[in-house]
Amino acid sequence: MNPRRIEKIRKRDGQVEPYDEAKIAESILQAARGAGREDRSLAADLAGVVTMYLERTRNGHVPTSAEIRRLVEKILIDTGHAEIARVFGGDAAPAAGELFPTELFLVDGATRDEVSAWARERITAALVKEASIEEPVAREIAGAVEQCIFRQSERRVSTTLIRELVNQELLARGYGTKLRKQLVVGLPKYDLERLIRPEDAAPDPERLCRTIGETTLKQYALQEIYPRQVAAAHLEGRIHIHDLECPQKLFWHTVRLEATAPTSRGVTAELSARVRDLRRAVRHCEIPRVNALYAGRPGDVDEAPFVVGELGPSWVGVDLGDGRLACELIRSWKESATPEFFVQDAAFHDGTALREACRLAIERGRTLFLFERGTANRSRFDAETLGGAVTLNVAQAFYRSEGGTDFYAELDQALDAAARAHAAKRPLVRKVAPADDHLYAIGMAGLDEAVRLMTGRAPAEDDGALRVALRIVSYLFFRVKEESGRHGLRMALHDVAGGEVAGRLMRVDGQMFARARGLAAEYSVGGRLWGAAGMSPLDHVAIQARFHTLLPCAAAMTSARRSLSPEDMLTLLRRVHAETSAAQLWVA
Repeated sequence: MNPRRIEKIRKRDGQVEPYDEAKIAESILQAARGAGREDRSLAADLAGVVTMYLERTRNGHVPTSAEIRRLVEKILIDTGHAEIARVFGGDAAPAAGELFPTELFLVDGATRDEVSAWARERITAALVKEASIEEPVAREIAGAVEQCIFRQSERRVSTTLIRELVNQELLARGYGTKLRKQLVVGLPKYDLERLIRPEDAAPDPERLCRTIGETTLKQYALQEIYPRQVAAAHLEGRIHIHDLECPQKLFWHTVRLEATAPTSRGVTAELSARVRDLRRAVRHCEIPRVNALYAGRPGDVDEAPFVVGELGPSWVGVDLGDGRLACELIRSWKESATPEFFVQDAAFHDGTALREACRLAIERGRTLFLFERGTANRSRFDAETLGGAVTLNVAQAFYRSEGGTDFYAELDQALDAAARAHAAKRPLVRKVAPADDHLYAIGMAGLDEAVRLMTGRAPAEDDGALRVALRIVSYLFFRVKEESGRHGLRMALHDVAGGEVAGRLMRVDGQMFARARGLAAEYSVGGRLWGAAGMSPLDHVAIQARFHTLLPCAAAMTSARRSLSPEDMLTLLRRVHAETSAAQLWVA
C-alpha cells in the first residue's frame, strides 16, 4: 500500500492549515545558522526525511505542529546534528543521544520490580482504559509528557513520575475530575478494580489483600530498605533480590522436630503448630523426612494425605528407605508442596517407594531427588536456616562487558550489590530471628547463556566451553568467601534461583540489550546446563555434576521426563547414583 500524503497540520490553537515542507526546511536552516552553519541542502534533505516519516507513519492522521517539532529534533539528533537540534529546540534541548534513545531510555515500574523500555503508547492506553479519556486527547497528553521527559538529562524515569506528569497535563487541560482515577495506592486503582471485580470469576478477597500488601512492601523495600545502588542493580537485572514482598522474613528454614505425641494425629498437630509459627517469620519452610516422624505410630497411613496436602510447608521430604509410609505419602501428594526424595542405597534394594517417586516425578515434574552417599544430606541446602537469597545475573555481566569493560569486573559489581543487599536485610532478620548465625545465599542465573556468548559453544557439548563455565563458578565461589569476610556475613554460593526469577532476568536483559532478545523463555539456573540434541539424560547429568564440588548442594537437571517412562526414570536414578557425583537431581 502506498503511503498517504501529508496535506494538513493542526496548529497549537487547534486550527488546521496546509502542510508546507518548505517551512520546515526554513526552520531547520535558521537553526543551522544559529549553530554556525549555512547549509540549505542539509535543511532541504532533512525536511524531506520529515515528510517521508510522516507519510509512512501517520496513516492519514493530521499531525500537530508540536509533533512535527519533536520529530525534527529527533531526526537532527539521529543524523548527528546535535548542535543544530539544540538551537532548534532552545536552551532546554538535550545533548546528543538523550532525546529519543532507543536502547537506554528505561522506565522503573512502580508495581513490577523491573525496568521496561519507553513506550508512549502505554500512556495513551492507560489514559483511555483507566481515566476514560478520548483516544485523540490521550495521544496528545502522552506526546506532551514524552516531550517533557525527553528534555531531561536522566535516562531513566519511574512510572510514579510519569503519572505525576500525566496528572499535570490532565489538570492543565481541564480534566481535574479524571485525576482521582489516576491515584496510586500501592498499585494503580485500575488494577484494584480488576481484583475486586474480576470479569470471568468470583472475587478473591484473600488474593486482593495479599497482592496489595506484597506490592506495597516490594515498593517500600526497594525505596527504603536497600541502598539506592542495590535497588538499581535489582531493577536493572544485575541481581535479583528474592522475596522483596516479605523483606522481614527469613528465606528458608528446615523444620527440626522431635515428635513426642504417641499417635500420628498428635504428630500432625505438633507439625502444624510448628509450621504455623514458622510461617510468621519464614518465607520457605521444609520438612526434610516427614515419614520418619510418623513411623511406628498408630494411624500413620490415615494421616499421610493431610501431611502433604494441608500442612502448608513449601517443601516436603520423604525418606524412600521407609517403603510403606513413603508410598502412601507419594500416592496422596498434592500440588501445594514440592516433593524432595532422599535416596539411599536401601531405596534401590526394595524399589517400591522409589518406583512411586519416579511415577510422581514423570507425571508432575518439579521434583527433587537427593542422593545420600555415606553421609546424610541435612536438607536441600547445607544449612538449617537461610537469612536471605540473591541471584547474580551472569549473562548480563557478559552483555555489559561488550561495552569495553571486563567480564569479571562486571561480576564483581553484581556480587558487591548482592552482598550489600544481604547486609541491609540482616537487621530485619535479627528482629524476627535473633540468632546471628544465619547463612545468606548467593545464586546464579544465565551461566550457560554467558558461556555460549563467550565461546560460541554450549558447555554441555564442548569441553573447552565447560571449562570456561567451571572457571566462572570457581571465581564466584572464592569471591563470595572474600565478601563474607569483608561484610562479616556468612554467605555461600548456592543453587537458589527458580524459573520465575530466571524468566524475569531474561525479560529485563531483553529490554536493555539487543543480543538478549529472542532467547529461550528463561535463563539457566545455578550450575544447570541446557542439554544438547541427542545427548542422553545420563551424560547430561554427569556433565552438570562436575559443578557439585564447588556447589555441594546443587541440583543437576534433566528435562527429558516427557520422553521417559517411570521405569526409565528409575534406571536413570540408579545410574546417576552409581556412575556420577551428582548431589541432587531436579526433574523439570
